[in-house]
Amino acid sequence: MNDQKERIPPSVEEFMIRKKISGLMMIFLFISSVACLIGPAPAGVPKSAQMSSGISCRVFRMTSESKILKYVEPEYPGNTRTIQGNTTVYLKADVDQQGRVKDVRFFWSDRSFGEAAASAVKQWLFEPIVVDGKPVESTHALEIIFQGRRNKVVATAWRYPDEFRVYETPFQNAMADRSSKVLRKVDPIYPESARWQNIEGTVAMEALFSEAGRVEALLFWKSIPELDAAAIEAFSQWVYEPLIVNNTPSKFIAKFYIRFHKGR
Repeated sequence: MNDQKERIPPSVEEFMIRKKISGLMMIFLFISSVACLIGPAPAGVPKSAQMSSGISCRVFRMTSESKILKYVEPEYPGNTRTIQGNTTVYLKADVDQQGRVKDVRFFWSDRSFGEAAASAVKQWLFEPIVVDGKPVESTHALEIIFQGRRNKVVATAWRYPDEFRVYETPFQNAMADRSSKVLRKVDPIYPESARWQNIEGTVAMEALFSEAGRVEALLFWKSIPELDAAAIEAFSQWVYEPLIVNNTPSKFIAKFYIRFHKGR
């Protein structure tokens, strides 16, 4: 007699239970794979980038770095040299055909640091901008960072786009018939992807408005890649009442600053 127990085939009931378990496992695996497909977008892709539709304005970024032939380092104002954090100043420098600074204007800065930076910039000499073989007047955008921890000042200059420069101060000798007011205002939406990554900060830009009061172009001064799309999405939709100068609708420049933070 064989001591080994004879293998008993599974009953119909056991077979059905095993079949149900196998089916449930297949369903679970399918649901898991679908969940991966429809889950949240990767944090590196701003949600606002998916919202844009029909935005026709052009977006400029200052990438053409200017060459400074003579550099005078800005001095810390007063007793601020002991400040541990960084202070950033943004300026515009109007330059003549020889590269000499004619005027310095503030774009965005702390008053005391801005004045200290402007005092130094007025002594700078830029490499002249040549167009069609002739030196021309130009404007340069400046970022000057007072690095408190390192007790150092770092300056970078870019050529300010001519398309904006032409319309920046077109009415120095003319009075506008009426000031322009906002007809449509759209607030930026804080991107969820930036919230996941705890990304906060201020985006600063200029907008060139057409004679009809609509945005033609945006120029980034201070950019945060994960937040830029949300700023473009909002500010490209702003509409102003046309600016009338000498009975004629005119283009004009407006500044925008937006502080993105998680509590917003």
